[in-house]
Amino acid sequence: MIKNIIFDLGGVILEIDKNKTISAFENLGINFHQIIDIEFWEDLNTKFSGAYSLSQFSEKIRHESNTKISNEEIEKAWVALLGNFDLEKMRWLKSLSKNYKLFLFSNTDSIHVKEFEKKCLEQCGKPLESYFEQTYYSNKLLLRKPDSKSFDKVIKLSNILPDETIFIDDKLENVEAARKSGLFAHQLTSPSKLTQLDFVNIENIIY
Repeated sequence: MIKNIIFDLGGVILEIDKNKTISAFENLGINFHQIIDIEFWEDLNTKFSGAYSLSQFSEKIRHESNTKISNEEIEKAWVALLGNFDLEKMRWLKSLSKNYKLFLFSNTDSIHVKEFEKKCLEQCGKPLESYFEQTYYSNKLLLRKPDSKSFDKVIKLSNILPDETIFIDDKLENVEAARKSGLFAHQLTSPSKLTQLDFVNIENIIY
C-alpha cells in the first residue's frame, strides 16, 4: 500500500525552460553550451561538493568566459529557466497531502533554491516546505540523483519504507535509479500532466 510520494521539482511541479537561461547568457556575451559543459560541473562539484555559492559559481563563469559580468547579472541569467508556480497545482498538492505523506527531492543549487522558494512564497502565499513533510535538495544532501546513495539517504532521513513509496520524476534515468533502490517510480512527461495522475487508483501509476 502506497503511503508516501516523493516529487521532483523542476519538470514535475515547476515548469523549466532552459532556453531562457541560454538566451540570457547569450545576451551577456556568453555561449552557454561552450562554457557550461560536463567539465564545468565536474570541476565545480569537485571543489565545492555541489554546495557552491553564487560568488563561487559566478567566478567560475567569469573565468571560463573571460568576462567581467557581475554576480547579479549571472544570477539573473541562471534563474531565468525557472517558471512560475501554478496555484491550482499547489492546492492539489495540499489536498493530496491529506491521504499521503509528501516529500520533495530536487537536484539543485543554492542559487535556484533561493529563487524558487521566493517565487513560491510570493505566488502561493506559503513557503514551499509547507506543502511537504520534508524537502531535500542535492546541494544540502551533497548527493545527486541518479546516485542510488541519494535515494537511500532520502528514504532513511524520511523514515519511510521503499515499498510504500512512489517517486515522480521527469527524467528516466532518475526513475530507473529509484526503482533499483526499491521505490515504485513513475516518469512524468510534462508538468501539466501531474494533476491528471490517478492517485485514487494508484496502481494505475505504479504498473
